[in-house]
Amino acid sequence: MIEVNLSINRLWQLMYVEADRTPEWNNRCLFNETLHRVDDETDIIYSVSAGVGPVSSRDFVSVRYAFDDENGVKYSAGCAVTSSLKPEQSGKTRAENHPGGYVFIPISDSRTKLIWILNSDMKGWLPQAVVDQALSSTMIETLLGLRSFLRDHQDEFA
Repeated sequence: MIEVNLSINRLWQLMYVEADRTPEWNNRCLFNETLHRVDDETDIIYSVSAGVGPVSSRDFVSVRYAFDDENGVKYSAGCAVTSSLKPEQSGKTRAENHPGGYVFIPISDSRTKLIWILNSDMKGWLPQAVVDQALSSTMIETLLGLRSFLRDHQDEFA
C-alpha cells in the first residue's frame, strides 16, 4: 500500500488506461502492451519483467477487468490467460499472474491510496523463498519508482 499525491482519476489514467507507459514508471517492467481490448472494462495485456537477483526476465499474458464502486473506489483485477495473440516463445519463461490487481481509493481530490495485490507463479526451478524475496523487492521498488516518476513529471500531472 502507498499513498500518492495525485487524484484517483489521473493515477488511474497512468496505471490502467495508459498501461503501455508502465516501463516509464516501473523499472521492473521492460515492456507492456495492450494486445486486445475486449470491451470498455476488459483487455488482454502482454508484459516483460526485468530479472531480479537469480530470477531471470519473465513474460506474462494477462486479462484485466476494471470497475468502480459506488464510493468512487476503482479496481483493476487480472490473472494469466493463454492467448493466440502472444504464444509462448522459445527461450522465454512464461510466468503467470494468479488473481490480483490494484485498488485505487480516493483520499481527497489530490491524494489516492493504492493497494497492490501481487500473486505470481514465476515458473522455473527456483525455491519459493527466493521467488518471494524477489517479488517483495519488486513491489517495493515499483511503488518507490512510481512516486519518483510522479515527482519528476509533476508538470504533466498537475
